Amino acid sequence: LSDGLRDDNPIIRQGVAHGLGEVLSAATKKLLDQYVTKIVPSVQLALCDNNRDVRGAAATALEKLANILGNKAVVEIVMSLINKLDREPGSDMKDDETTLAVEGLREVLRVKPSLALPNLIPKLLEEPITLFHVNILSQLASE
Repeated sequence: LSDGLRDDNPIIRQGVAHGLGEVLSAATKKLLDQYVTKIVPSVQLALCDNNRDVRGAAATALEKLANILGNKAVVEIVMSLINKLDREPGSDMKDDETTLAVEGLREVLRVKPSLALPNLIPKLLEEPITLFHVNILSQLASE
């Protein structure tokens, strides 16, 4: 699956993300427990895609994942995305990666706000509050 999520064609990536959601819908908790270490990174990758439709399909997959495995997998993804924001512009992380992490968090907030907000808000409001963090809050609040 992760290979398909790296395809140059966004339609293929969207199809893979939808397929991942369908697999999650049909799988048992026992089966998903065996593959969670492969599924979580795939969902996270799709959540940070540069295509809105791929991110939307990934959010649906995330919701299905949470319904089966519970909140732990969602919190793991949220924390990983938050950690991608924990760099100032100009660091070794590309600004595009930060933007896509924000977009991924926006999708998580859309489907599982009760899991994302308790982790996200305290991190972004840690002192010293920087313009960078205020900008991220602004981006998440828009739309």
